[in-house]
Amino acid sequence: MRKTCTQDVLLVEDDPADIYLIQRAIADCSPDIRTWLVSRGSDALPFLRHEPPFGNVPSPALILLDLNLPERDGHAILGELRGVAPYHTTPVVVFSGNERAREEARCRQLGASAYVQKSTDFATYFGSIQALIREWLGADSSPPQGSAAASGTRLPAGLLPQLRAELSILRQVLESRASHPDHAVAIDSLVEAERAAKAGDTAQVIGCLKKASTWTWEVATEIGATLAAETLQKSLGR
Repeated sequence: MRKTCTQDVLLVEDDPADIYLIQRAIADCSPDIRTWLVSRGSDALPFLRHEPPFGNVPSPALILLDLNLPERDGHAILGELRGVAPYHTTPVVVFSGNERAREEARCRQLGASAYVQKSTDFATYFGSIQALIREWLGADSSPPQGSAAASGTRLPAGLLPQLRAELSILRQVLESRASHPDHAVAIDSLVEAERAAKAGDTAQVIGCLKKASTWTWEVATEIGATLAAETLQKSLGR
């Protein structure tokens, strides 16, 4: 069945290569899917419970969970996840380099919907990710009607809550990575853009983000903050 609305996927993964591959597979599978990245195991359940700093994030329709995570592993997350409303029946796909024969049964007992063994065969791994996305989300390649790209140079007011949520997460990621004086300017521009989004001033949002940097756009793209990345691209004239 054709999906015409944006669907959200939570990716809980810390390996940069796997993050890139999974995000690329999802993006190539369908532009209707928005991927949210959490790279520490200790942040997975707070994200799902909408606890600070994740108060404005969506409830994902699909969760992709790595087992070997820093601070809290995937087994511990699975053990609690099914008790968190509204995720009693949300599909959870576990990704791991551990042998399937050794891990799959345990993960399914803990509530996993499927188990994918990570592979060094790029084509096989890439294809298995896309097959799962199509199976659980019914994804196709139809462009989302409400995206910033589809709306030309103007940012629709209806997208401001989503944009504000993405800018908030992006700002916190930038704050954790800042290492140069110029980075402070980029972070300040996001603070101003968040305020403008809260006030409903779409023109001011674009204006504030003009003071951001290419680094900001690159990080937004990396963590899957799609609307923020598109808006930054527009503001920076990329």
